[in-house]
Amino acid sequence: MADGGLSKMYQLVQWLSNQKDVDAFLEPVDWKTLGLTDYPLVISTPMDLGTIKGRLESGHYTKHAQVAEDVRLVWNNCKTYNQEGSYLYKIADKLAGKFEEKYSKIKTEEPDGPEDENQPPSLEDKRQFRENMYRITSDQLGEIVQTLEQQCPEAIAKVGNQDEIEINIDKVAPRTFHFLANLIKNSLPDKKASAAKKQKKAAAGGAAPPASTSGSVPGSAAVPTSG
Repeated sequence: MADGGLSKMYQLVQWLSNQKDVDAFLEPVDWKTLGLTDYPLVISTPMDLGTIKGRLESGHYTKHAQVAEDVRLVWNNCKTYNQEGSYLYKIADKLAGKFEEKYSKIKTEEPDGPEDENQPPSLEDKRQFRENMYRITSDQLGEIVQTLEQQCPEAIAKVGNQDEIEINIDKVAPRTFHFLANLIKNSLPDKKASAAKKQKKAAAGGAAPPASTSGSVPGSAAVPTSG
């Protein structure tokens, strides 16, 4: 199973994308429109946060160190092209510091190591995935659905005429499943995570697990698409 490092990096990139004065780093530098004709001569490998986020969603990276390398490239490109002391140079330097501070924690909590992203999820993995789907916010659910639409559209189906979709977990590719499972897990509030542990203990003591809300299809979960 893929470690949680990549999903934490995804959250970190999202966090960076919401920081003050980050606009210049969200998309590729439009050097033609800006008249920066020497930009492609100075910068050989352009990079931006939007591209990194897209790569994370498509499974481009296998280790969080690879993500960090691209994020650093964003700041380094800016500092290479812009004069030291300039506005953009200072912003890049400031954001680089924030990134390194948060990334150092991820490196400690989620050491990079061998990954098997194509390992099929176990029944327990699927059960936990279904339960956690009902515990995330509507915005988080929207991100999950968007990722599935891009990577595993066959796993999504509308339920009748209701404002609801059904996610067939059995049709989600292992690599995508593990990425989303870690993303959801890391999005859960600590309080809810603690409650889940209590439920798990109760089940171990003989209590029946919660009934599936997806009818007779054990590998699916029906979830509302709006509040």
